[in-house]
Amino acid sequence: MSKDINLKRLALREANRSDNVLSWKKIAVLEDKLDSALDVEERYWRQRARTDWLQHGDKNSRFFHAKESARKARNKISGLRYSNGQWKEAKRDLPKISSQQVCFLNSRIKRLKRKKGSMALKLDMSKAYDRVEWVFLEGMLHRLGFPVQWVKLVIDCVSTVNYSFKLNGEILGNINPSRGLRQGDPLSPYLFLICVEGLSSLIHKALSSKKISGFKCSRKGPNISHLFFADDNLIFTKADDNNCLEVRKVLETYSSASGQLVNYGKSAMCFSASISDREGDRLASIVGESLAAKTLKACYFPNCNFMEATKKSSGSFLWNSLLWGKDLLEKGLRWRVGNGASIRIYKDKWVPRPHTFNILSAPSLDVQYNSILKIPLGSSLRADSLIWHFEGNGVYSVKSGHWLGCNSNLDLSSSYPPNGKNWWNLLWKLDLPLRREEESTMHALWDCHKLRFARSTWLPKNVVIQRNYATFLDFISDIATRTNIETLRTLCIIWWRIWFLRNSWVHKSSIPDYSDVVWWSRNFAAECRATRVVKDQGLMVSHKGPSRWLAPTLGSYKVNCCAISDLGRHRVGIGIVIRDSSGHVKASCCQFLEAVFDSHVAAIMAILRGILFSKYYGLDPGVVESDNTVAVERVLSNNLLNASFGTILCEIADQRSQLQGLKIITTFSCVNRAATRLAKLALETLTSSAWMEDYPVCLRDLIEADMPS
Repeated sequence: MSKDINLKRLALREANRSDNVLSWKKIAVLEDKLDSALDVEERYWRQRARTDWLQHGDKNSRFFHAKESARKARNKISGLRYSNGQWKEAKRDLPKISSQQVCFLNSRIKRLKRKKGSMALKLDMSKAYDRVEWVFLEGMLHRLGFPVQWVKLVIDCVSTVNYSFKLNGEILGNINPSRGLRQGDPLSPYLFLICVEGLSSLIHKALSSKKISGFKCSRKGPNISHLFFADDNLIFTKADDNNCLEVRKVLETYSSASGQLVNYGKSAMCFSASISDREGDRLASIVGESLAAKTLKACYFPNCNFMEATKKSSGSFLWNSLLWGKDLLEKGLRWRVGNGASIRIYKDKWVPRPHTFNILSAPSLDVQYNSILKIPLGSSLRADSLIWHFEGNGVYSVKSGHWLGCNSNLDLSSSYPPNGKNWWNLLWKLDLPLRREEESTMHALWDCHKLRFARSTWLPKNVVIQRNYATFLDFISDIATRTNIETLRTLCIIWWRIWFLRNSWVHKSSIPDYSDVVWWSRNFAAECRATRVVKDQGLMVSHKGPSRWLAPTLGSYKVNCCAISDLGRHRVGIGIVIRDSSGHVKASCCQFLEAVFDSHVAAIMAILRGILFSKYYGLDPGVVESDNTVAVERVLSNNLLNASFGTILCEIADQRSQLQGLKIITTFSCVNRAATRLAKLALETLTSSAWMEDYPVCLRDLIEADMPS
């Protein structure tokens, strides 16, 4: 069935590429055949899944296929009955194939095609035995439960060793080391394995908190995250930025505690086939610094960072090429303020203003007052960091870099002649035939003589078209006032089709056939209309939610938080309400901030303040609710930690790692009315107040209405 559908799609694609004037008739027939085949496939999956999900919208959803997969998993042989009536249910009595079978059977082994790639990191520890810290070894022995007296004996054996060396046949020296394990000692390999267990524990912790994703050989198989053999280690994870950053964090933590040092020169990374070479190089640079980077730093900027490096007369081609792009980076990089320790207030770029990013003099502070108030700061000030201002996630992209280069005074193309402007002025003054009439949207979509024969079928007969429209916007505005929404929708599809055919003629030299424009557009509009009906039904089903506040589970607390931003007056009001499973208020507060935050950043700040306020009073939250959907999505995402408001997100992530089981969810505004009223109270009084096991009088009606029945 899928093969037949693919063949029909291929035939339809070839027909669309054809330059034949009559090909539109063939296209119509092929589209009908493809629709019929898709309907047959739809009925097949409906019968396999035995679910009524189709009536609610999605015809090919993940839920729909999961239904069928669940049934397939249940269709297995749980036992065999012999001819004598005896049942055999043990797995060892039900071998799938003969144990002597070693050949490949059809469909026995399948090659999985995964959209998300995986990677394996092979680590080599530099001077592994010699770098073991004795304090770390002693701590690991205690942590593993060995007796105190036995641990003391082991440490005495390790720390009382001394070394001598032979020079010109004479034994010299009596060196007492401060760390390391003696080579050749039968106890050393076992002690080293105990040290490596610390790295294993860190990886298991990251795996349990879902910061690292391991690898499964099968759907129901164990999750393999790492394999160790002496000082050679293999780490398996998904090939993405978050996993690479977490692996690097784990390695840095282990190195600082144990004294071990990863030898990146002998280490290697292996990626699955779905990861390109370029993406693999980028991910490898996240885990460990490349040899080229170390060499360039040692040669050209050993005592400063890359942004402060200067051009050398003896610089290599690679170094000069990097400096060429540094000018562009300087225009888009700025500091994200944390604790301020790394920022020079009058020299560095830290103010979120794209023109300069910095403060030129003290009197200009009043002018940049609003920009400084836009900087979000968390409660625990983190280290300052550089971010890319022209991307929402704070990470440089080629698209934003190209845009900045085109809209700045940078000379990004050495091939552009210095007198290029004069050449273009001369070119436009040439009296060429192509300049006989200026192209416009009105001409391309209406006045063109090739479209006149079909115009009579586009509009209802009672609509009279004037001839004095100045622009296409005037034309479409006049049409919109005299037609219904369906006619206007069909017209827009017609104009879109004309524009598509025109571009095909210009860029692909394919002869356009405007005779089927109306027919094609009306069919497409009908399909869109049917799709909207199905989507509306799905939305009606999926958007149902609670109309009142729901209590948390017994023994836990729910934090409702809300933020209201008054940009005109540079004010933000935050409201927080903490309630238990019976609906009683355990604590509440309203907080006033003098800041210029948009509604989403203010809501993220409210979520952080709600968690910290709850922990301050010893009420560890189980659920945190906010009525700002965008803010909750940003908090749950790991892709915005480098954004301008990333310091708040990082602090929320730290709190989530400390509070196991904490859920941050979105809710409706009608459910979050108590927190909203407290946020308004903060803006009205311009003060911050807190109540322990109490709340202001203005909340009484809302709290009583939210009490569980």
